[in-house]
Amino acid sequence: HLFTGDLETLNERVIPEESPMVSPPLAWTKVEGELPYGGFLHNAVQFLRTRSPTHLQRLRDAPASQLSPVFEGLNACSATGWAINGAVFQLLENLWREAPCGLGILPPRADRTPPPRPYGWSECEALGIPDEHGWTNGEVDGAMRQWRWEVQQARRVVSEAHSLRCAFGLKMDVARKMRDEQVFYFAHNLDFRGRAY
Repeated sequence: HLFTGDLETLNERVIPEESPMVSPPLAWTKVEGELPYGGFLHNAVQFLRTRSPTHLQRLRDAPASQLSPVFEGLNACSATGWAINGAVFQLLENLWREAPCGLGILPPRADRTPPPRPYGWSECEALGIPDEHGWTNGEVDGAMRQWRWEVQQARRVVSEAHSLRCAFGLKMDVARKMRDEQVFYFAHNLDFRGRAY
């Protein structure tokens, strides 16, 4: 399918709507009674990222003149050319490879290990049976509460670091693909709050 010009199959595999463009995106515009169109050259993209039928109907009903200032803003963002700074790209690749801790600049590559259980904790202590360390039930409960909180915090940090690593990896992949291009562009649209992406 890819070699016969089947754009739908190509779109499913390459995900072009997530990729920057080497030519400027189409300017956003609107025909009365229809949704605004623009952005990517070959793939339809929504002007407003929403699934709300009410929002979409309001866009259809809005006169183009009312949306004109928004179009101008998005078109200016989309017409801005970008290029990869080779020195910065190389520095980031070296840091990623050589500094697993991230040096406070990149997300850490190693996950934080959860803290060990408190010393002397056992099932007997949980049941209130005296232990050889002389802990009271209140001390055991306090130590366990603190330990559970620390484990929860460690898991949160691990989850956040994983998310940051994924986002960084995607950005570096795009930069790696686009670093030899003189200029590239991002097609911008709005989310349901009106923020440009």
